[in-house]
Amino acid sequence: MVIIPIASSSSGNCYYISDGSSHLLIECGIRIDKIAKSIPVNLTELNGCLITHEHKDHSLSADKLLRYCHIFASKGTLEELSIESYKYKQHEIKHNQALRIGTFAVIGFNVQHDAKEPLGYLVYSTVTKEKLLFATDTFYIQSKFAKLNYIMIECNYAKDIIDKNNMNTMVKNRLYSSHFELENVKEFLKANDLSQVKAIYLMHLSDGNSDEIRFKHEIMALTGKPVIVCQKG
Repeated sequence: MVIIPIASSSSGNCYYISDGSSHLLIECGIRIDKIAKSIPVNLTELNGCLITHEHKDHSLSADKLLRYCHIFASKGTLEELSIESYKYKQHEIKHNQALRIGTFAVIGFNVQHDAKEPLGYLVYSTVTKEKLLFATDTFYIQSKFAKLNYIMIECNYAKDIIDKNNMNTMVKNRLYSSHFELENVKEFLKANDLSQVKAIYLMHLSDGNSDEIRFKHEIMALTGKPVIVCQKG
């Protein structure tokens, strides 16, 4: 499976995946022209775009992207996006129900974030027989997963860095209730079977409350797997 992180931060998120037969975006939170320049296929060749929730850093170009391909999200997310055009290209993904998009089978699962109905995604390629987990903007993941090959997971901040930064209490509390902290990421990884994992992608690192080198080394030491930190783009 080909994975291209295009942008990964509170300024915008977008990721491209392909199994050679089908092409998906996950998130479209950057300008459409940047998306077009960053992927190895034309926008019209995309089989779809998965959107986790309605916040603009994940959905900015949804309306423009609909001119070229279909989008997929929860009912709550689609309602919040409220795009009146191209309704036939807007598809609901229901919690724990599989949906076929080209040669990919996609299952949405619940995550915890301050959005209407946010989802994480489990993506399986019927071509490569590989399974990818995508979860961002959540402080907790209840589900456990087997036989994963790729994990794309938010690692937004470390509590000790926040404590040193003397962050505003209101902002700090929002982080605690909406984003994945380093130690929580570790606990999630320890709770899942990593035996077939080929790579772990750390996403959505906070500008001031993370440490890219430290996070990468600590997750590598814990898992023994290659770790890629997705850049802001």
